[in-house]
Amino acid sequence: MCMVFTVFVFTLILYMFQLYSMKYLREEKPRNAYTPTVSIIIPSYKSRIEKTLKSALKIDYPKKEIIVINDFPDNTKAICENLGVKCIQKRKRLGKPNALNLGIKHSKGEILLLLDSDTLVPRNILKEIIPWFTNKKVSAVMPGYKSDIFRGLKKMIDIENTLMLSFVRAMMFFKTSIGYRGCCVALRRETVKKLGGIPQTILEDNDFAAKIVKSGHAIIYEPSVYVKTQEPKNLKELKKQKFRWGKGAFFTFLHHYSFYAKSPQFLLCLLPYALIIAGLLLNNFSEAVYAPFLIPFHIYIITRNERKLMLKDIVKFTFLYLPVVLCFYLRGVVSGIKAKLKAEPELDLKCW
Repeated sequence: MCMVFTVFVFTLILYMFQLYSMKYLREEKPRNAYTPTVSIIIPSYKSRIEKTLKSALKIDYPKKEIIVINDFPDNTKAICENLGVKCIQKRKRLGKPNALNLGIKHSKGEILLLLDSDTLVPRNILKEIIPWFTNKKVSAVMPGYKSDIFRGLKKMIDIENTLMLSFVRAMMFFKTSIGYRGCCVALRRETVKKLGGIPQTILEDNDFAAKIVKSGHAIIYEPSVYVKTQEPKNLKELKKQKFRWGKGAFFTFLHHYSFYAKSPQFLLCLLPYALIIAGLLLNNFSEAVYAPFLIPFHIYIITRNERKLMLKDIVKFTFLYLPVVLCFYLRGVVSGIKAKLKAEPELDLKCW
């Protein structure tokens, strides 16, 4: 019964941390009329970018510019010109980090909104996240994110997103997250410049997030706004995404392992799972009989602050979706280890 007690206590701690974080985010959010110039940077490669651009153009904010960096010879430039958006057309594929750095170089905003070309933003996104930057310690603000469609495979992915955001919310107990998802994030230009730009690795968002927190700055989660991002629509696309994330996570951990080892956010949200698994394998595997009840219960409770999920969907997520995703993810980690041993470049464009 030791595992049952451990999971119950861990679940309760995460839930209580989230409640505190919601209070903190609600009370500490600045309410002034701070309106710096914002540059919206959108890297594009084989993308259907028109919907994203239209959503960006509708953002209700007085001082903004939009810059698209396109790596593929399609009609993206024509779409941009038709909508009055600046487009930097490249003949050679740059990869996302290089495209972002190029867009930043050609921008003028004090705040940079990095936006994926398949992500739709609400009209009020800048009005909700920009006030946080009046605090000079804040260098990044992330909104919530949802799948573009809530059914089938994407419904399972959206449950995963909800789970991840629950962890982010719990991390805010410590006044900063240690990661953000790169589909949409606002960064302070000064910090990006100080830290040497967006890193050249395949999981550039988490790598740069670690750099931000290591430098003494904060990443804030703004739960009042959500973006809708296009998620994998079939198993093949899901495999490619999770493989890339696993490989990129290995490189990120390698770069910042000493930071993670001392991070209370990392220890709170990830270490307990590792210890529970290790305990099952090494000491008392017979307690695994409780897993079918404990895991859905755990997910059901800690996601309640983020979104009300159906228990039947959580059961499907736990026993059908999660094992497959973990397999894809671990294959990516193994690939990262092999690439490191062979001294291959981290920015492997074949992973996209």
